[in-house]
Amino acid sequence: MDHKKIFFSLLFLIISSRNITAIDINPILTNPKFDTLFEQASNLSLKYLQREAARRLLVANSSKFEKELIKKITTGKTIEKQTSLRIMGRSGSLIFENQVINSITRDNFLVKERAAKTLYLIYCKLTNKELLSRLITKTNNKPFIQSAILCALANNNYQITERNKDLFFNLIPNQDKLIQKSMFEIILKQKSKKVKTTFKEKLDSLLETEKRYNVRSSIAEILHIFGNQEAATLRILLNENEPFVQIAAAYSLTMAGDSNAINLLHRALQTNNPSLQLATLEYLKKIKSPFSEPPITNLLNSKNNTVIIRAIEALEKLQGKAISQGLRKLLNSNNPEISSAAAITLQKQGALGIHWRFIEKLKDKNSSTVISAINTLAKLGSKQAIHPLQNLLFSEDEIISATSAIAIGKLLETSDENKNEIKSLQLALGRASITVAIMAADSLQKITKKPYLSNPKKAYNSN
Repeated sequence: MDHKKIFFSLLFLIISSRNITAIDINPILTNPKFDTLFEQASNLSLKYLQREAARRLLVANSSKFEKELIKKITTGKTIEKQTSLRIMGRSGSLIFENQVINSITRDNFLVKERAAKTLYLIYCKLTNKELLSRLITKTNNKPFIQSAILCALANNNYQITERNKDLFFNLIPNQDKLIQKSMFEIILKQKSKKVKTTFKEKLDSLLETEKRYNVRSSIAEILHIFGNQEAATLRILLNENEPFVQIAAAYSLTMAGDSNAINLLHRALQTNNPSLQLATLEYLKKIKSPFSEPPITNLLNSKNNTVIIRAIEALEKLQGKAISQGLRKLLNSNNPEISSAAAITLQKQGALGIHWRFIEKLKDKNSSTVISAINTLAKLGSKQAIHPLQNLLFSEDEIISATSAIAIGKLLETSDENKNEIKSLQLALGRASITVAIMAADSLQKITKKPYLSNPKKAYNSN
């Protein structure tokens, strides 16, 4: 055989081997085993991303595993029931509705709480008419089910009518916190003046009898939707001894046009009560007043990390040299959540080139630093990060690889030119690591809109 034939034979073998690698889909994707995946999804000793990978594959194949999931929710241990409910909630399938309701009725509080969240996720896919029917027929003395339906109605911006207003008004003084919170969310979204007027009367009446500060603060928080009509009531609430009621009243007064009430919120930031500071920051974030810049910026030096992060987020719509300097200083924070929040806020304020700092961190020897940088780059939407992230798909650290696969998927959802990146993710499907393979498949599914998680061979062959 001459040298040319040998050369072309070797070239063909190299190309063929690359193609084989590209279609060598991980067996766990093509033939998922329920018991293996469920054990991983429930195993709290595993890292979060490993549990999350197993859950995603179970969600994608939930219709195949319907009987197994129902069996786990019926006879399993508490952690197994919670895992089943998470999977059912993410699938959003109505076929699980009755099983979830049964779980709410008979299980312990931890399972009931998870079941209520699951039911809410399922109900969010229903129409308002279907939800209203369930509210009337399924919720007698069942607060978890009521709250799930009310949350879904609030999520759907449900508008109460004259015909059914009594059904909702009777729920306002309910003793259950979840139901009250959901009702207040629905009240905030009402557009009808008649319905609002009736709600106003009901809330005024409730304030006369209700002693619990969390309910009084929730009422105060929504009174601004009635404009100046409730100004006198809110000023009375400003003088209560409970600070959370005071700041809720100050927020409503500010939203209703009282320019002096915001000073009480600024004073609340100067207390040494982190819970009060966090609640106040949420209000100031909604108000977006430039006068709030100095007291919020001062909290960037707080000793409480959560307060710092919420202060960063509250500064998002504000501008100023002190804000920019404070945020840039926090880019060097040892806390990844703080540095990430600072970067995102700076970018939203118009700062350029923030992503390069985090692309450089991808070379760090500390895996936690790398993972944090990957997540931040995904949030920043940095297309310049795609190429270095491709290289990390084949890192020896499976969590770095899996996180990179997720990030590439997020960055490419809005991109048209992604053939090379799709090939990289397809190569990652053959990884021995289940976590990496599933996350690569999940990203491919988001980018291509093809069923990589439920039918990877079909999805791959259709490319």
